[in-house]
Amino acid sequence: MSAEDSDDRGFSYELLEGFYSRKPLDVKTGAAVADALSKRSAADPLVVLNLYWSGLGAGDARPRPADVNPADISSRVLGHVVILDVEEDGPRRYRYRLVGTAVEAVFGGDYTGRYMDEFVHGEFYERVRAAYDLVCDEKVPVMFSGAYIRRSGDLYEVSRIALPLFSDAGTVERILTAVVREGDAISFA
Repeated sequence: MSAEDSDDRGFSYELLEGFYSRKPLDVKTGAAVADALSKRSAADPLVVLNLYWSGLGAGDARPRPADVNPADISSRVLGHVVILDVEEDGPRRYRYRLVGTAVEAVFGGDYTGRYMDEFVHGEFYERVRAAYDLVCDEKVPVMFSGAYIRRSGDLYEVSRIALPLFSDAGTVERILTAVVREGDAISFA
């Protein structure tokens, strides 16, 4: 596959420092998130985590990091969960607080404790960061999908839902995320 090509499913890919990403990254907010989730199975980790998140907080309060209790999340879904710390000292950065085992299997490692900008680079980084920035700036759930290729040559279509967790001041302190691999891998090795 060349630096820019398409596969037999019609996806267009662009080689970016060892990664491929579908152009453009498919990002949904607001009613489009609800519509996309309604088309997925009720057991899908994105749907289950969104439902869990929707029940957090007391009354009309926004969900906070302290509201998240992993024991309340289905063990079948927990492996798909990622929790990101949002650090606003200087330029905004995202640090992986927790990375589920299913996510480690897709991305090829445990990134717990590391910053996203330490190992994701180029346009792929900019696209994913922009989706997380949208969560922080608009303070709404964001659903996005794209392709990821591991250095082994296996390409995965990946979907995520990113859900804001709020500080006492009303800013997004953490992002609760579910990540799922869509379909089988395409091998370019």
